[in-house]
Amino acid sequence: MAIPNPKDYTYNVAKDIQEMLHSLRNLAVDYSDIIKVVNVTDVLFYFQDINHRDFYFYIGFPDKKSNGMPTLFPMRFAPASHDSIDGTAGEVDKDKIFKYFLTWIKIIQDYNSVSFNQEEAFLKIYEEEIYSDFESIDENATTHPFNNIQQNILYNFLSAASIYLENKHPNDEEVANICSETLDLRDNIQNLTKKDFSKRLSKVFAKIKKFSLQTFLEISDVAKKEIYKYLLKEGVNKLPNWIDDIHTFFILNV
Repeated sequence: MAIPNPKDYTYNVAKDIQEMLHSLRNLAVDYSDIIKVVNVTDVLFYFQDINHRDFYFYIGFPDKKSNGMPTLFPMRFAPASHDSIDGTAGEVDKDKIFKYFLTWIKIIQDYNSVSFNQEEAFLKIYEEEIYSDFESIDENATTHPFNNIQQNILYNFLSAASIYLENKHPNDEEVANICSETLDLRDNIQNLTKKDFSKRLSKVFAKIKKFSLQTFLEISDVAKKEIYKYLLKEGVNKLPNWIDDIHTFFILNV
């Protein structure tokens, strides 16, 4: 994602770009379980389906000669509709950008509900079941990240879980991919709402369960009984003293 210089534009256009970037960053967080932001230098913002790189939505830079009445943003996305996988493009104001974006998101969500593979269908069922166990019940779960103490706990937990997976199943490509996803989630805790974190954690746990039920039970037992018990149910003030040493806790309780 490129960051333009506000003084390259008229004030009206610069303000519209600022509002656009703020809204797009919020959308990136709201839908972080199914899309990601890709760093592309020649566009203002570039979204991509996590599971399919050819499904994308990007917004370009307004014309520097624009007076901002209105500010028009180049836009392109694919698929364009439910009956076509081709892309479509246009130049629209910021309100229409969000209308088209939500249309595109709905297409991605509908695609994600379709599977030709029974294992993938099971994976989706596992995700939904696990999410119901780990869903944040806080009133601000859809708008706020975890606080600093909670983020530290989750960071340590995901680090320890990744090490545990690697040690228990060494040299396994599927486990290596799960560990990579686990560490990516760990490194983005601060950028996710509590709800979005829970969604992504559920995806990771579903993949662990599909790979090995025993390993899933071992890791999720630690998470459910101790980590999330205090994060989501009883509050961080009741954390036991040993919670800072999660690596030791894995050894003692798994």
